[in-house]
Amino acid sequence: MDGNDILSIKTLKQVIQFALNIWDTPSKELKNPSEEEVLAHHFFMKNIMASFTILNTLDPIPRRDMGDNHAFNDFMSGYVVLRSLFEGYTNMYYLLVDPNTKKEKEFRKLLWDKHAHQEWKNLTESSGSRLNEIPKCEKNIESVINKIKAHEYFGQLNTDDKSKALNPETWKLHGRNYLRDCTGIDNSLSDYLYKLMSNYTHAEAYSLRIIGLAESIKDVEEEFKLIMFTEMFTVLTIMIYSQTVSVVEKAINDDSSILVRIKLWEEYSRRSFKEENYKRFRKDL
Repeated sequence: MDGNDILSIKTLKQVIQFALNIWDTPSKELKNPSEEEVLAHHFFMKNIMASFTILNTLDPIPRRDMGDNHAFNDFMSGYVVLRSLFEGYTNMYYLLVDPNTKKEKEFRKLLWDKHAHQEWKNLTESSGSRLNEIPKCEKNIESVINKIKAHEYFGQLNTDDKSKALNPETWKLHGRNYLRDCTGIDNSLSDYLYKLMSNYTHAEAYSLRIIGLAESIKDVEEEFKLIMFTEMFTVLTIMIYSQTVSVVEKAINDDSSILVRIKLWEEYSRRSFKEENYKRFRKDL
């Protein structure tokens, strides 16, 4: 891959291929991975699967089983998956990069684990089929809460934050705006993404209007935006992954093209994104 290639489905494929090439590196080279490395690997896998799904949406297999050779491009559903990729990246950053100290990172991981057990309990209760597992879920939640209470960082919190930390239904002490700001992503870009990838795209008038205006998917600017944002957050995910899992860092440092893409998307994520600047984005890329 040439790091200076113009943004396209081709470059997105190349970025995803690079990610797949390093997919098994930790399992092959780390005998006893740390909790932090395991968490980074899980975020990495989740976001690469999401980006692969978006790629398959943009470049689909012809629907031969329907009796023709037509392949429609479901770009609006691609934005729904992109929401998962985007929030996966911000959560990954919040847990692994943003903490100022090792103690704070440990504490945030405990809140994440507590909430994971609570979500599993909620799903178990909703399904009604594995009710015998609920006592185990509750025991796991209690165990993590005890670790939270005993943690050095807990004693530094104010009363409100202590209450949040002990609430099984919450996993962070900060709101969505903090998660957005701590990544360094420009506010105009994150606001645009949250609007574009929420109800605007899921089933609201916006999505139907865009589809109705398009005679061909190639006429729709949304396709380029979907490629751009998918590659951006896939590359930034790879960046955090390499910063957390040392055995992956070498593979990235040995590939000048992915280093160029990392530098490119770090810079662009911090730029203002307004519709009037959109042509400049396309020209630069």
